[in-house]
Amino acid sequence: MDGTQLQADEATPLLSTLPTREHRPAVLPAVRQYGLGRGVSNGSDTLDLHTFPSDAERTAFLLLTQLHYLEAQYAAPSNSSDIWENWQQARVASSVAEDTGQRVSEILDRFLMNHSSSFDIQAIFWTAFPLESTGKSTIRGKRHF
Repeated sequence: MDGTQLQADEATPLLSTLPTREHRPAVLPAVRQYGLGRGVSNGSDTLDLHTFPSDAERTAFLLLTQLHYLEAQYAAPSNSSDIWENWQQARVASSVAEDTGQRVSEILDRFLMNHSSSFDIQAIFWTAFPLESTGKSTIRGKRHF
């Protein structure tokens, strides 16, 4: 051995030899920004959708953002006992659902026009993204589809 090479032994940490997982943006901060009409973003900075390593990951993130936005709209409780107000909120939620469904369909159609391999399609459903910036909890598209 010439002294410049390191030889692995039992004291060598295994994790240092594994490839590091690339940083993926959190879904819920993007959903909150999207709900405020600021588009898909990560925290306070606009998320550059061209920085994803693949179209499949970018598509997975966009789909998760849309689906979580829809879920948030329906999860918003109505605290009113006024039937008219409840009906108005239901109409808004229905409109959001229709618009979101259309956007999800467009995103998926655009992806499928350029990528038809089963590997690419599976990446959409199985790529995990953190829910929040802390990264402790992750989500995959498979849960929603």
